[in-house]
Amino acid sequence: MNRILSIAALVVVPCLAQSVQVYETYGDRLKLLERRSADLAFAPPSGAPSDSTITIDETSRFQTMDGFGASLTDSSSWLIANKLDLAARRALFRSLFDPAYGAGISLLRQPMGASDFSSRGNYSYADQPDPDLTQFSIAPDLQFTTPLLREAIAANPSLRLLALPWSPPGWMKSSGVMNGGNVLTNQFPALALYFVKFLQAYQREGLPIYAVSMQNEPLYSTPNYPTALVAAADQATFIGKFLGPALQQAGFGATKILAYDHNWDHPEYPISVLDDFDANRFAAGAAFHCYAPDTTSAQSTFKAAHFGKDVWFTECSGTVTSQFAGDLIWNARNLLIGATRNWARSVILWNIALDQNSGPKNGGCTNCRGVVTIDSSVSPPAVSRNVEYYVLGHLARFVRPGAVRIGSEPGDSGPFFHVAFQNPDGSVVLFVLNNGSPAGQFTVAWHGQAFAHSLPFGAVATFVWNMRQPSFPPNSVVSAAHPLPALSPGALFSIYGAELADETRSVPFFPLAATMSGASVSVNGRPAPLLYVSPGQINAQLPWETEPGDATVSVTRAGVSVSQTVHVSAVGPAIFTLADGIRAAAVNYPGLSANSDASPIAPGDIVILFATGLGAVSPAVASGEPAPADPLSRVAATVTVEVGGRPVIPGYAGLAPSFAGLWQLNVLVPQETASGAVPVVIVINGVRSNTATIAVR
Repeated sequence: MNRILSIAALVVVPCLAQSVQVYETYGDRLKLLERRSADLAFAPPSGAPSDSTITIDETSRFQTMDGFGASLTDSSSWLIANKLDLAARRALFRSLFDPAYGAGISLLRQPMGASDFSSRGNYSYADQPDPDLTQFSIAPDLQFTTPLLREAIAANPSLRLLALPWSPPGWMKSSGVMNGGNVLTNQFPALALYFVKFLQAYQREGLPIYAVSMQNEPLYSTPNYPTALVAAADQATFIGKFLGPALQQAGFGATKILAYDHNWDHPEYPISVLDDFDANRFAAGAAFHCYAPDTTSAQSTFKAAHFGKDVWFTECSGTVTSQFAGDLIWNARNLLIGATRNWARSVILWNIALDQNSGPKNGGCTNCRGVVTIDSSVSPPAVSRNVEYYVLGHLARFVRPGAVRIGSEPGDSGPFFHVAFQNPDGSVVLFVLNNGSPAGQFTVAWHGQAFAHSLPFGAVATFVWNMRQPSFPPNSVVSAAHPLPALSPGALFSIYGAELADETRSVPFFPLAATMSGASVSVNGRPAPLLYVSPGQINAQLPWETEPGDATVSVTRAGVSVSQTVHVSAVGPAIFTLADGIRAAAVNYPGLSANSDASPIAPGDIVILFATGLGAVSPAVASGEPAPADPLSRVAATVTVEVGGRPVIPGYAGLAPSFAGLWQLNVLVPQETASGAVPVVIVINGVRSNTATIAVR
């Protein structure tokens, strides 16, 4: 039967060479996020995969990405607003946020009040004791921060904002001040209200907040700058009984709540927070920082304990005493690759901009480095891009919010570390670090094709290529029983289009495949079993469970789906034919050869017809399930086949043994049948099929 189905295919569209853009940064700075002058191209592989082959598989899908970015702290805002003129500021923001021109930063993590990087010292939004927060005000932010946030969003409309306090107001703490001490549990109602008023105030400024955390680094307290201790049990109580309900009641139920927001070395903290029933109801997951041993696997430890929750990586700062080459490797290996391969939906660094003295400072880190440095000791101030700029740019510019991390193997066991993503538009992004290969040569394999490239040791590269999206024009979904226009449950149908599959494949025997050559088909969300796929055509079976009426037929190739609406009706019998309708899909029983002019059937012999719409003859079988071997339906008396106008009772009429949903009729050609092209029609309870022909000698 496979020979019959395969001849129904159209001409195969050859797979065109896929162009690949390459952007590179070297540890010696000879290249800094520089596009390679000549694009690479996929081609048939020249040999077997090796240890240096990176295989991309977008059918393996992991977390959805929210973005990459830093923090526009009060220090950063003051510096940008006061040291750069309008032209310089606009150039900086284009460089930082514009995904078509600059680094493409798409996520900012904003302190709620003062942190250790504040130009004005300590401040909160409610400095005086006031449980009802009648004097709550974000006035300190309105001077520099909120106007710059709006400029950032104008440069990148996809930009999202996260927010959290380094300390709540001092009167909510055991210390009575913002520096150090514990958050008082009896102030939890006021603190929850503090969050609600902050979200409302920022929303009025046109700055919706995507996510919040209760407290930055809740396991650390110091008298030197705003900090606060919060035990895991107390954080669980606050999230589950105060913050979550307060946000929901105020209309901010969609705002994500992140637990923990501290270093990799204590995953047990967020695990215990999410173990709490009430906290688990409201918390979206946990956030992690890098200031501990390089144990990005802690993120996976948390994910394994609470697989339904998500992970964010939210803070890491460079230092002015470190070197570009070493920092490039460390950040690429641990953050861009390590954090994301361990489920992080984000990679966020610390200050977006600091001056030549690592400031303005408010205690805390004395040698932190911003994504950019604004040297105000010269006139006009000089803006320089640090390694963090290029680290962020290698993913932020190319991996869009909503992208999904996809499979790239063999992981980080070899000299090349890597991670891959697929954007909502279907384009694929691969990031590679040469972590130890002197030769630097590797191969990227994808959909049966490959390209080779070479990177110096310690260099990184981002590879981007567009997925050729599947498409099929209106009226290109047709019944395989030509020329019947309607589709019926259980019937075979064909889709004609472009880029529907990677290559030509067919299923010669049962069972039918759900996916072939990177392609799958669904009808109203239910998988349609596939018989044949090619770039230009797919033959599938309409699931038995499809209800008559309008139905959505979708083709998915490599994670990209296209759909259109078709009409399904319970139609009568139909003989499966070729597109031209000249020859039936018939087999001469003697020798089981395809019936054709070159191989006609003799009168008195049996011809096998394949058809659809014989539900009155054979009971329905669930889509994708085999036809029962015994007993096969033999209700032949309800079926008549007219051969050259002569009624014939088929010797067998029922489900084809090889394919569920396709019916088979064994018909004895009458002795008096004339030679030539003989018309054949199926009649069931007075309902006639289309007319097909068989070749008789």
